[in-house]
Amino acid sequence: MCAPMRALLHAESEPASYLTALLGPRPAAAAEVTVWNQAASRIEHYRHHVLGLPYGTPADPDAADPVQHTLGDRPTDPTEAAEYDQTHDIGDLHNGQLAL
Repeated sequence: MCAPMRALLHAESEPASYLTALLGPRPAAAAEVTVWNQAASRIEHYRHHVLGLPYGTPADPDAADPVQHTLGDRPTDPTEAAEYDQTHDIGDLHNGQLAL
């Protein structure tokens, strides 16, 4: 099984603190779970493929901002910057509000 798939399975059973800081706790309702899982999948894909981080390792451990903590700095490369923006677009969760 590939690393991003293992990360998503782990996120579904025991979400990393950076995921819950950014996305809020994993919801119980089926429709909300699907949206949460999709966002977690985008995040873990980006973290693994662009940042090379294993599951559970924050991108910036000292950052107070959940996006910075989870994804680190926005890349300057236009392609990676677009992927970064898409990764942390969580407008479909919590009516577009971070659960802090």
